[in-house]
Amino acid sequence: MNSKKLKKGDIYALQKGNVKVIKWMDKRPVSMLSTCSNHNATLIETGKTQRNGDAVKKPLCVLDYNNAKKRSRFQPRKRKQTGRMRDAAKKMRTQTHETGEDCKFTKLKCFQNINVEEQRIIIKEFNVVPTYDSQNKNVMRMLLSTTIHIVEVPICYKAIISLHGITPRRLQTIQNQMTTHGKVLSDKRGRHKNRPHALSQNTLTKVNEHIQSLQGRKSHYSLNKSEKLYLPDELSVKKLHEMYLEKFKSFPISYHSYRKIFITDYNISFGYPRYDTCSKCDEFTSQESILKKEDSRS
Repeated sequence: MNSKKLKKGDIYALQKGNVKVIKWMDKRPVSMLSTCSNHNATLIETGKTQRNGDAVKKPLCVLDYNNAKKRSRFQPRKRKQTGRMRDAAKKMRTQTHETGEDCKFTKLKCFQNINVEEQRIIIKEFNVVPTYDSQNKNVMRMLLSTTIHIVEVPICYKAIISLHGITPRRLQTIQNQMTTHGKVLSDKRGRHKNRPHALSQNTLTKVNEHIQSLQGRKSHYSLNKSEKLYLPDELSVKKLHEMYLEKFKSFPISYHSYRKIFITDYNISFGYPRYDTCSKCDEFTSQESILKKEDSRS
């Protein structure tokens, strides 16, 4: 296929099963793979004409491809997901429980007394509970009453696990806390203060000191009173971070941490807004640039 030499406007195709390979010579060779039955080695008029008056012809597969690209160009882009992935994953784990298998307890017949629709309502209401601790408290009440509140029928230990889509370890932890403390304790995972990579208070002080020492200007002609500080457009967060590392070598900080503090705690921008200058300022600026050019030429 690659060795096949074509002149402009020529088309060549091969087919194996449902897969077709179509090569068409435009200004450059165009190769297409297709499984559509109506795509073949024929050229179709596009409705346009060349400079010499001849009709512009293209393969149907190329026309379909171009139309699909046009449609995708005008479709709205997906909004970027914000927030930390850890928080999103935690929420997903809390609200995506699924009903488990039948407990097969012949004495109470838990799953026979609770029909499929009631099981769906139970798992739906459990997933709606927003936090891990609140879900544990609901399970605790069920353990104390040994009945489920929707249908008020007694259920076994395994049925509680299956109907709420939780693990045996989680239910065992709730039972141990009730036995030891008389209540369900709040979840302490990830809330410890043993964080060896956390920024020290001295480093944070130096970063704030460096950012606050920047000399900028505020907007004078804006109708809205804003506290935003404008720095020269020659600067950037990257350059400011490099300046900080040169000045405070004993208190290093990563670029991402510096940028987070800069964006979160301060209202600073680079460059000056266009409406911040009056006509006189623009006139003086243009005259100054002309004089500088004349001085450089002389």
